[in-house]
Amino acid sequence: MSAGSDPRTRPLRLAYRRPEFLQQTPAELRASTDTSVRPIVEPKHVNALPLKAGYAECTNAGKSDFNEDQAAAGEIILTSKPVSGQENQPDASIRSSSLRVVYYGLFDGHAGTGAALMAANQLIIHLQEKLVEIKDDVFHYARGGKIPILMPSTVTVDSLVTGALEAAFFAMDQQIERESKLFNISGGCTALLALFFLGKLYVANAGDCRAVIYFGDQVKPVSTEFTPEQEAQRIQYLGFLRPDLLGKNYTYNCFARHLSRKDIGKKVLCRGPMNNGWHFKEITEDDVKPQLITGEGKRARLMGTIGVSRGFGDHSLLAHGDETRIKPFLSCIPEVQVFDLGEHQLTEDDVLVMGSDGLWDMTTSEKIGSLVKKTLATRSLSELDDRIYTRVARAVIQHSRGESVSGGWLQDCGREASFDDISAFVIPLNETYQVSQLKFQGSQELKEAVENE
Repeated sequence: MSAGSDPRTRPLRLAYRRPEFLQQTPAELRASTDTSVRPIVEPKHVNALPLKAGYAECTNAGKSDFNEDQAAAGEIILTSKPVSGQENQPDASIRSSSLRVVYYGLFDGHAGTGAALMAANQLIIHLQEKLVEIKDDVFHYARGGKIPILMPSTVTVDSLVTGALEAAFFAMDQQIERESKLFNISGGCTALLALFFLGKLYVANAGDCRAVIYFGDQVKPVSTEFTPEQEAQRIQYLGFLRPDLLGKNYTYNCFARHLSRKDIGKKVLCRGPMNNGWHFKEITEDDVKPQLITGEGKRARLMGTIGVSRGFGDHSLLAHGDETRIKPFLSCIPEVQVFDLGEHQLTEDDVLVMGSDGLWDMTTSEKIGSLVKKTLATRSLSELDDRIYTRVARAVIQHSRGESVSGGWLQDCGREASFDDISAFVIPLNETYQVSQLKFQGSQELKEAVENE
């Protein structure tokens, strides 16, 4: 296959669709992307997602032609070898243990749908490969084994899983870069992945989506939203270490105000790379160049071009007005946070909410928490369909989307609603804890042998 010089002339890597678990017909797909109506879409079937989890989404209010959010969910089963000494037994094939891995992913696309579609479809393949690579050590630790004497004491199960997630994200980004030379893979995307494994929740985030745990009356964020402003130190330091990446167009210093040539020779407050504080610096000609990060809050931009600092794709993205590549400063490596489910007395009302930034931009984590609690309180003992968590997902989407009023979208309180694509998972924590433990297949004697191995 030959690749054309214009990426838009290349064949699509994946045709546009919504998440597979929605099982939409072509007519339903067209209706779901109507930006004037913004219908809230949810899975048709109770068992469409693992562990009774809920999901809902709606498209944007005209920002783009398609809903650029994507989502994925599924399971991986890791199995171990038969226990030493049992290999030649007639029933050795069942004398093993297994670990169930449940995952949920959100991918918020920008400047096209290609990268988000790729991530939703392919990231799980990379993750499975990386988990298989560490499974022998994970099983050893899960069975109570000690860290091998030749292995550093800093190597723990959590560090192995964290490393697998980081490696999977890196491999995913490399695949997008590699295949974008042959296919049309438009835009980029942020990525938020929740992994339930070994009785713990691992949240890997590269971008500005958000994951929040609600248990009891507590609100616990388990992800950091990575924006250019929030990651100024990392971005500046990369420019300091690799000035060749700046293309002679940017300064790696940050100044308290906009500079012009009239400031040369004057002293202005400056924050250098990796510095927390500010100091006065005498301005040179190099300092008058544009700063790597401009604006504040949601208006902050990396090289004046993009509002996120981590994610997949965007390998060919250039800064507005010059030929500087943004990707080296736009990292694909996630931050991984770990929450030990076994340390808490969880109930069916304790949930993890994962949402794209469209869910959170016009509201707070506390407001979403009150909606979660209010909707869960409507659960009826006579409910037979186990759709309560989908109803919660619909409620939080409804809140952030609001209602169409005179051509705009407003929340119930009269505040401006989100105009962005909005997607949300609502995942019961007690269900995930129960299924992510080490499971044994075979006799009680085998289990005892494993525990004493």
